[in-house]
Amino acid sequence: HTPADLDSLLEEYLGDSLYRPGDFLSRCPAVMPNGDPMTLRECAKMVGWPSVGDLRGKFIFSILGNWRWTVVGHGTQGWQTYANFGSGVRERSAFPMISDWPTIEPIDASLYHRAEEASVFLQAEDYSDPAYLKHLQDKMAEGVLVRMDNAFSMKDQEDRVHLGFQYLQTDFPWIQYRDAGFAQPLKAFDETPVIEPGNRILVTKLKQTLPGAEGASLMLQDSNLHSEWETLPSTTRPSPNPQHPNSKSPRGKGCLAVSNSNDSFKICRQTVDARVAKAIRPFAEDLRITLEMNQNGILSKREFFSNPHSCGRVGDQIKLIVDTVSGQTCVTGFSACEIFNEGLYKGKPNWNSLGQTCFAKPMTEQGLAVDEGDVLFVGTLHDRLPVRGSDMIFHDDSHSFTYQE
Repeated sequence: HTPADLDSLLEEYLGDSLYRPGDFLSRCPAVMPNGDPMTLRECAKMVGWPSVGDLRGKFIFSILGNWRWTVVGHGTQGWQTYANFGSGVRERSAFPMISDWPTIEPIDASLYHRAEEASVFLQAEDYSDPAYLKHLQDKMAEGVLVRMDNAFSMKDQEDRVHLGFQYLQTDFPWIQYRDAGFAQPLKAFDETPVIEPGNRILVTKLKQTLPGAEGASLMLQDSNLHSEWETLPSTTRPSPNPQHPNSKSPRGKGCLAVSNSNDSFKICRQTVDARVAKAIRPFAEDLRITLEMNQNGILSKREFFSNPHSCGRVGDQIKLIVDTVSGQTCVTGFSACEIFNEGLYKGKPNWNSLGQTCFAKPMTEQGLAVDEGDVLFVGTLHDRLPVRGSDMIFHDDSHSFTYQE
């Protein structure tokens, strides 16, 4: 495939939500004082970067080429090809990212220089050499964003932040320097608080619980003939390295749930170990969505797994619709793995029905449930309106909950 193929894919799915090199360059003159076309690096020196507020809602992709083993990966040649393809970086959908890994691939010097000038992202592996650290800090002063590797421990991250690096590479995202909680998923290093909009409800498993104690619920009373719920249950995973343990309870199971005195229906999201050989997908996970029904004391469950090669029917967002018609209450579970990019439903989830069960009595208890671990419910809606954690009744002895509204 070519760079144009990759750009076409990004444009197809994200379109106007992308922030591209051309958008960056649009803030500068088309040519430099010497008459040459404006480069990204010269533009960065001239006007810097837009603010976080100006970039809210935008996706930025950086294309890194620094490693190749036989035919696996993309080396330095791939990086310069992306930067110089066609008419150059101005027509790209992503930003080239230069790396300081040594290259053994032959690259024409003029093409390398053009790709370097087109790279306002830099991947740095090490800064132990004082002269090289000074070089990196000079580049940052000119507007280049440096991504520093191996920021695994809190001490590693603290050292790198104090040296001025703008963002950090870690394999252990549960270790975060100056972690401000789920209200600030973006940690600004200049200590300016960036409060992300949206409603979030965090249900945390208590460390001191009775053996076997599991389960929590946040419920509302709803006796309407029709109601809709949707949410995205976000969870964490076990650490692959005991030197960097995860303090949270991994593999949480977050659900939308409805019930009455006899019956219940839940749709739940959880991750599990990948169902293919570890040698092919090391440390990989699959997504599991379950429909769990209790009808007159008879329990049943259906499982659905993500497709590793395409969107399929199963995704991270889940939805319940409750309808009462002719004395019966029917509950339908849905899942979505993609968002419509155009047409009447642009920006809305593409919901797929996974199953329906009908009950003799209304389902008046409705809301969120956690069966295992820690779960962060993001963007929860009830009848298309944001759910306030303060309006819900919490039932549990094994978990606690906090919320941002």
